Amino acid sequence: MKSLDIKDKISSLNIPLPSRKSFWDIGNLTALRDREDGSYYQANYERGLLLYSLIATYRPKIILEFGTGRGYGSICMSRSLVENNIDGVIYTIDSKGYREKQNWVLDTGEGPATKFLSLADIWPNYFPDTWLSRINLLHGDSITIMKKWGSFGIPKADFAFIDGGHDFFTVKHDFYSFLRVANSDFKILFDDYARKPGFGICQLIDDEIEATFNTELIWSDRRWYGSQFESSAKPDYGMVFIDTESTKNPWAKSFSNRTISKFLRAYRIQLIIHKVLASLRKPIGQILRFLRIL
Repeated sequence: MKSLDIKDKISSLNIPLPSRKSFWDIGNLTALRDREDGSYYQANYERGLLLYSLIATYRPKIILEFGTGRGYGSICMSRSLVENNIDGVIYTIDSKGYREKQNWVLDTGEGPATKFLSLADIWPNYFPDTWLSRINLLHGDSITIMKKWGSFGIPKADFAFIDGGHDFFTVKHDFYSFLRVANSDFKILFDDYARKPGFGICQLIDDEIEATFNTELIWSDRRWYGSQFESSAKPDYGMVFIDTESTKNPWAKSFSNRTISKFLRAYRIQLIIHKVLASLRKPIGQILRFLRIL
């Protein structure tokens, strides 16, 4: 796998960028994080510049994002669509609804704080309507949304940003379900290529994707100018970019419709079984406790 620093990847795309500060301002509203000790940190704000550059370079019409979160990726991509005169839209999937409140870490200029807010509290108050009009929020889990994708009447997708669930089977589901709705020529950026407990992105890339695609591992997460890990010789976190214009084997042969359908069907059945067993666990436990009393 080819690997390079995020600064070098963005530079190679040769896209005029807005100021770094403007991305950091967006990040402070939508991507700031806190630690257990009460401190705060700017987590991989560089991905916003990378997403902006990729969208400006490849000019996709239909973008599919798995994992809206608080919206940093969506906002940076929609900004690129508008500022680069691209006739494109974003469909972003998340289990939390537009008005559903959550613990929200942000800095509006008065220092970082944690509040209880929703997308509806932040997006329309801080970002232009022209940006927000390019974003279509799809509320629900990716399994449900992608299962009924065909009923939405959306054209085939050109670009995906996969940043939803991080375990192996969830990220594999999101990748396979994107392949089912993608154009023959597409681009994908995977977030969170990291060897951490519970993360399956590395396994999916290494075991299944690398054999077909010429992947690029882009070292990121606080590696911009002057950032915390910029000079780290051994980065342990990255993003993976794949482009169908550069493949080792025809991707449609490696990931046939039959292969995709077989996995998606098995994965959905497995989840149904898991939910049924979970629903039975409590009453069974109550029966066993009752029998022990007798």
